[in-house]
Amino acid sequence: MKIIIIGGGVSGLAISCKLAKEKIDNLLIEKRPFLGGRAYSFFDNDSKEEIDNGQHVIVGACKEFIHFLSEINSIEKISFEKKLRIPVLNKNKLVNLQSHNFPIKIIGKVFSILQYRHLKVRERMSLLKTLYKISKMKPKDFKELDNENFYDWLKNNNQSKNTIDCFWELFAIPALNDEIKNVSASIGIRLFQVAFIESDINANFAIPNVGLTKLLGDSAENFLKNTNTKIIKNQEIKSIVVKNDKISGVITKDDRKIKSDIVISTLPPNQILDIVPKNYQSYFKKSKEINMAPIVGIHLWFEKYFFDEKFMVVLGSPIQWIFNDSKIKNSNSSFQHIVISLSNAWEWKNKPKKVMKEIFLSEINKLFPKSKKSKLINFSVIKMFNATFRCQPGIQKIRPKNRTKIKGLYISGDWVESEWPSTMEAAVISAKNTILDIKRDFGNKL
Repeated sequence: MKIIIIGGGVSGLAISCKLAKEKIDNLLIEKRPFLGGRAYSFFDNDSKEEIDNGQHVIVGACKEFIHFLSEINSIEKISFEKKLRIPVLNKNKLVNLQSHNFPIKIIGKVFSILQYRHLKVRERMSLLKTLYKISKMKPKDFKELDNENFYDWLKNNNQSKNTIDCFWELFAIPALNDEIKNVSASIGIRLFQVAFIESDINANFAIPNVGLTKLLGDSAENFLKNTNTKIIKNQEIKSIVVKNDKISGVITKDDRKIKSDIVISTLPPNQILDIVPKNYQSYFKKSKEINMAPIVGIHLWFEKYFFDEKFMVVLGSPIQWIFNDSKIKNSNSSFQHIVISLSNAWEWKNKPKKVMKEIFLSEINKLFPKSKKSKLINFSVIKMFNATFRCQPGIQKIRPKNRTKIKGLYISGDWVESEWPSTMEAAVISAKNTILDIKRDFGNKL
């Protein structure tokens, strides 16, 4: 049977590679000249360097995504941190939020929280109590909280504003790309249960030590070269073709029809309706209720090194997370390349580059006095307006399943039903679920 995959992002690549590994032929169609979707890098003319469109951090809990990197021979392109250690700067006070090794694992986690001096003693005790409650929650418990927002749930569980600012939002804002007042309590609770509580390694960071295109797009394409998979780039799909409630193919932007028995769309929710025939659009109309949120990445190149950490969180500042790209990628350059990652970036979405340069250079000079002696050589801003879908209250009732009412049409992507927020892990989980559905529906016909 002929299988067409629309979109060469993380989910599309994962489906294509997993099918190819099982010697199931497929055709991957991507509208852009490169693969990787919302995770890519490009050559910056001013700095003469390859830079990422956004800073990506992988945590140990992303087991399916890490396995996918292994499958496409790309696992050596990420650097694993041996344990959790996050330098947190707040009001000129630097504290490390870090894991500790104890024979009894739970004691190590308790000790980590007890040593976190950005919280008062009573706040640490209350935090431990709430984390313990989360650790005991079952899927049915937090699914019932989908309509409640995460902020209210935390307040109802005696979490102070300072605890929310210095602990919960430290993880939640970059992971969920939203204010926690706008996030489903179900998603927020599951995030901390999986990424912080379930295993010692789940919270450990792994950061790409190469550009994102090398990590994903290029590695997946190289893997697929030795298979019967065909890749078409620079080609957009205008519509899918449905006959008698069954898929029969797709029509490209240049009006070429490609016949197919199975079509998998990995397009984002705001694009799925563009390719579905009008008489089937009512089935997909809920995708319009899934909103997208922006992320802004700021790249700064300084003449001299002044920042030694790999990364740092800065609280109470326009800077949220700051990454030492020179150190992460083992650059031999004499210049220091710093990346500031701004999640929930509504404030910066339409801000002029010149204004942002003044604000963030001033902030870096204030926080890191040594930077005043280091001349700023280059400054670049990358704005991703539709970076992730928003995990707003009620989101779990809106997210669709992989299988659709049209026989042979499947949808896949981070926004499709799962317990995960908008992450590369969710995209690979969705890819895996899509393939399982196809096998159930078509079995040995593949």
